[in-house]
Parts: sequence; C-alpha cells; structure tokens
Amino acid sequence: MTDPVQAVLFDLDGTLLDTAPDMLAALQQLAEENQRQHRIDYHDHKALVTQGAKSLIESVFGPLDELQLQSLREHYLAIYQQRLAEKTRLFAGVGELLESLNRARIPWGIVTNKPGWLCEPLVRAVVELKPAAVLVAGDTLAVAKPDPRPLQHAMQRLGIAPQHGIYVGDAKTDALAAQRAGMPAAVALWGYLHPDDQPQQWQAELLHHPKDLLQWL
Repeated sequence: MTDPVQAVLFDLDGTLLDTAPDMLAALQQLAEENQRQHRIDYHDHKALVTQGAKSLIESVFGPLDELQLQSLREHYLAIYQQRLAEKTRLFAGVGELLESLNRARIPWGIVTNKPGWLCEPLVRAVVELKPAAVLVAGDTLAVAKPDPRPLQHAMQRLGIAPQHGIYVGDAKTDALAAQRAGMPAAVALWGYLHPDDQPQQWQAELLHHPKDLLQWL
C-alpha cells in the first residue's frame, strides 16, 4: 500500500474483540446441559470462533443433520446472548489504535457476520466501539462475507471509495471479501487464526499488533 488510508473497516470477533471467553463459556454450558463430557479449552477452541456457531457446536457434538444443528444453534445463541459481554474485551492495543483514528478524524466502522441482534448490543457494551461510523452486521444485507457487498455497503455509507480504505480481519474470508470489493486487506495476526492458516498467501498486509496499522494513517 502506498496511498494514505482514508477509512478503516474492522471485523469484530478476533479482530477488535476477544469474544472467545464468552462464546466458549456458552459452548461449555451447552455441552453440560446435553450431558456431553467435553472440556472447552480457550486455546484449543478459539480458532473456531471466527468460523461461527456451526463449527463450535460440531466440535462438541460431531456432524449433525440440519434439524439437530438448528435446534442446538438456537439454544447456544440464547445462552450466549445472556453472557454477551461478561469476559469479552478489546485485544491489547486496539483501544489505542481506535483512539488514534478518532484523533486523526479517520472514519472507521465494523463489518461482521455476527447477526445484528448480537453484535449491536455487544458494540454498545464496549465504550471504545461507540464512535464507530458504520456497523454492518451479518444480516444487514441478504449476503455476508466473503461476499464483497457488506464491505461495499459500509464504504458507500462512509462516502469513500473502497480502494481508499482498508479492511482488517482475522480470517481468509475477510481477505477474500476485501479483495472482491476492490479494497486493500490486512490480517490481524493477534486474532483467531488456525495453526494451519497461511495468511502470507492471502494477498493481504500482515499486522502483528494493532499499532502496525498506524503506518498507513
């Protein structure tokens, strides 16, 4: 990247927020309520968080048919909703990055596949996220990442062309969505990457720490 960034979009889980403690606590409760003797370990399971509820549930229950999965998913999300921000925190350095963006008057927003009924109260609960100029949830449009339209929609609301922004996420789907939107991508290496992931092949900038983004501001 050579041009200064005019706007920044972020993924939520695994990029701005470490939501794994609350999501995995909800998964542990789901397992116990269904008599599954399965210990949910943060380090073993956090990489699944970015893949969504289906991957989390099947890590405990194995492959499921559609009806079983839907029932468990609804129960899991109901549990999670009750503990949405108990232990969830900003990743180290994210607060300082957001404050730098605010001081520089560079608009920033959030594009996540988390449904609005979960991400909206979560964002409201974290004071540092309240200045977000735009929030696009997984159900804001009829499509979600890696489709590029949520990113394009967010940039349109900011009034800035995609090529003048950057999207920061922790999954290959995030990098794909950005590339398809004509937008530079960056990978939050502090997030929920799986040991088998190869972010160096995702055609994205690699960020080891949130402050690494500041060089483009």
